Amino acid sequence: MLLTRWLPVISALCAACGVAAAPLRGASDSSAQPLVVDAKPQLHQEAERKPIAAQKEVSQSSAPSFAVNLRALSPSNVALKLGLIREDPKDDEELQVVSAGGPETQEEEDAMIKQAQQTAWSQVGELIGASAMSLAIAMVGAAIYTFFFAIPEVKNKDQMQSDFEGQDFAHGCCSCYEDPHICFLSFCCMPCRWADTVKAAGVSSYWTAVFTILVLIELPKFLQHFDMTLSMIAWLLSVLVLAYYRVQIRKAFALQNETTDQLKDFLMWGFCCFCATAQEARQVKAAHKLQEV
Repeated sequence: MLLTRWLPVISALCAACGVAAAPLRGASDSSAQPLVVDAKPQLHQEAERKPIAAQKEVSQSSAPSFAVNLRALSPSNVALKLGLIREDPKDDEELQVVSAGGPETQEEEDAMIKQAQQTAWSQVGELIGASAMSLAIAMVGAAIYTFFFAIPEVKNKDQMQSDFEGQDFAHGCCSCYEDPHICFLSFCCMPCRWADTVKAAGVSSYWTAVFTILVLIELPKFLQHFDMTLSMIAWLLSVLVLAYYRVQIRKAFALQNETTDQLKDFLMWGFCCFCATAQEARQVKAAHKLQEV
């Protein structure tokens, strides 16, 4: 009787836990059959494991196909499908050979060399013509300068030397703005202004100085079209020549002329030629004022 009373409860617990109790043969039978574990949960676990394994197999089987797709997208395969290249190298002989433009014979090579030489010489001629035109225009401007702005040569140099002996230039290198007239000519018409200063100091004639400074200015510009090293060498030579004329102006007025002064003259013409021109012109102007006194 006791077993019969608790049988529904045991069956419910076994159902909840996944275990089924075997049915009893009778109420009067005091012995019960042993409990049997239900195999359904194991079947569920195996069913859950199968999709995971199937996914791994699918991923492993899809990897080679993905690599094959990448190979199909390679440039060589694409070009092969488009007909740009032939799969069989023998078929390439049927393709038309296009020349890259190089000479095929010695005569063609000689003709190309001759044409290149002619082109180079024509460019050189154009550069020479442009430089000659610039020089001609500058010469015309220099001639006009002599009618409006030229100053006379300094006289009584012995007296001037006694007044300026052992001194530096009468005005500083960065004070050109104090004389607007000389400042304007030095910046806008530097070759003519410098040539006029050299002539007034008695160092050189006006036209010689004009031609000299124009050549010194144009030569580096001309050479930079062919070689920058030659252009830099020409620029250094130009600075040395102009610094030499500045030293001659120092000697003309008996100014101090030490090695450090000559180095400063080189740096002045190398890095601020307009200020150097204005400073030399103001020195000549100061000498003229002393003469008037």
